[in-house]
Amino acid sequence: MLRLANEELPDQESATTSELLRILPEIESNGLVDAFCSQLRLLDGSENAKRIVQDLCAANGPFGSAEVIFSKVGSKLLRSIVEINPPVVLDALSRAFSERSLVELGSFVEARRNLVWTVEKLCWEASLFPLATPLLLRLAASENETCANNATGQFLQLYQIFLSGTRRPAIARLDVIKTSLAASQSEQRVCVLALGTAVKSATGPYSRMGGVETRGSQLPQSDWAPSTFQDIADYQLDAFTMLRDIVLSNSPLSGLATAELGDHIRTFLTSDYLDKVGDEIVALARHLQGYWPKARRSIEDMLQ
Repeated sequence: MLRLANEELPDQESATTSELLRILPEIESNGLVDAFCSQLRLLDGSENAKRIVQDLCAANGPFGSAEVIFSKVGSKLLRSIVEINPPVVLDALSRAFSERSLVELGSFVEARRNLVWTVEKLCWEASLFPLATPLLLRLAASENETCANNATGQFLQLYQIFLSGTRRPAIARLDVIKTSLAASQSEQRVCVLALGTAVKSATGPYSRMGGVETRGSQLPQSDWAPSTFQDIADYQLDAFTMLRDIVLSNSPLSGLATAELGDHIRTFLTSDYLDKVGDEIVALARHLQGYWPKARRSIEDMLQ
């Protein structure tokens, strides 16, 4: 199949996007979409393939249509070509998502799994993270799957300290949260859950499913990881401050932020953090009039 794909997409100037479009109906009618896609992604080293993907994803190309992107076959093809030319696939997805409300995104069932996997691949790239992650957030805010690696699970994973599924430094990832806390309430809710993930103890445990670290024919890359404790502390203290502000805001999400911070309060009850946030924790407890059951349970578990 790889040989066939290379024949249909040769590295010569004569190759055109129309040639690919011509063979797709035949590939689909013969039940070869999965096999074709598995080989198509291996053309990541072909400059001609990158140019064809750029044509396919142009505003006037096949993937310039939201209907194609949100279709079963279209989303599967997009999942393959994202490894060939990630930036132009991101542009196409951004246009398609901008045309759909959260309610509409929640109505897509057949294409959703492929869309989640595609956006995951884009979030891996440090430079693409700021634009790709809000797309995953919109899928999470319109969640219609129950599997562990659904859009919500994958968005929260991005805010783990270790094995996050991205090469973007942890503290830089918080920019997306800061911006998205002004979005819809369903998006804000997912962001608060992500902040809870960010303040989870650095000792873990942490895990993730494999796959996002591979790129076509290239060797697997490694997730970003902190090189010093300061990398962890800066990240978690920023996330603490954001959660604290939400708790004190008395907003509809204050209860969720209180629970998330309470679940992981033990992270900050150590010598590394207590001198920095100890007074703030006391102030929070007073604000909550001493009723903070999640924090109490977390402390009890720590002392056992």
